[in-house]
Amino acid sequence: MEQKLGIPSSGFEYQNLLQGQDGLEEYIKTEKFLAQVFNEDIRSCAPELFSENMYLQFINYGDTELVYVLETNLRQYTVLVGQPAVKNGTIRKEYDNLQLLAELEPDVIVKPEYYFTNNERELYITPYFFQARCIASQNHGWGIYIPEPYYRFENFSLEEESLVNISIIANLVRLYNEKQQVGLASCKIGGGDFILQKEWSIEPKSIENTLKKMKLIAARELIQTSFNNYLEMLRNEFSIRTYYKSLEERDPSIFINHKSRVPMRKEDIDAGIQLGMKLRNVKK
Repeated sequence: MEQKLGIPSSGFEYQNLLQGQDGLEEYIKTEKFLAQVFNEDIRSCAPELFSENMYLQFINYGDTELVYVLETNLRQYTVLVGQPAVKNGTIRKEYDNLQLLAELEPDVIVKPEYYFTNNERELYITPYFFQARCIASQNHGWGIYIPEPYYRFENFSLEEESLVNISIIANLVRLYNEKQQVGLASCKIGGGDFILQKEWSIEPKSIENTLKKMKLIAARELIQTSFNNYLEMLRNEFSIRTYYKSLEERDPSIFINHKSRVPMRKEDIDAGIQLGMKLRNVKK
């Protein structure tokens, strides 16, 4: 039986292109880069990944990356390849950010294991969570994308929405680096930056289990600001809709919560901040 891992596509129609870029030409460039990495580069840099029978499957996409699953040597990995429109160096920056955050909170972050580039395309490789659910928002509410038995979006119940949003805010609070006064920014919380492991859907719903099953998979930017100011930004930015279609429409005063179609309830934001503070105190 075929494993349902995400969007059934080659990824061609999900490319993010700059004006003047040709879709077919850019697709071929990406394919050639993937072939170079998995037929040549990993033999010397990551020989444990190489297999004559390895298989790469497109599963998802975002503004920054095209997402694939690599199956090799009876294991699966997530492969995140820079979109054609993305400037070289952007993927390396996210790789470095995730590495840094993983040192702070290893249980929250899906830590990248490998990075490759040909100076035109970039990718990094992380562990893969089988049939994980991407947390997202649509105009009609918060929910998750479920890949099996077919790829679809399902809304949360009110209880699930509160549990998930409280946990998201708590994780943002616990990821703040007090020594460097740096917090996570440029999040697309409503577009898949956080995932829930498949088991979350069938296990009893609680804050404890939601935190345990939630992982951060993206870290485009970090912002330097005081902890109190970061908390205030969370309160302000997550209580409003921040969605934009193009960068020209983006509100420059929004630093953390990008492209969210629906606001979080203020009581969930406050509960998330309080939970995040407790998690930070426990760690200390």
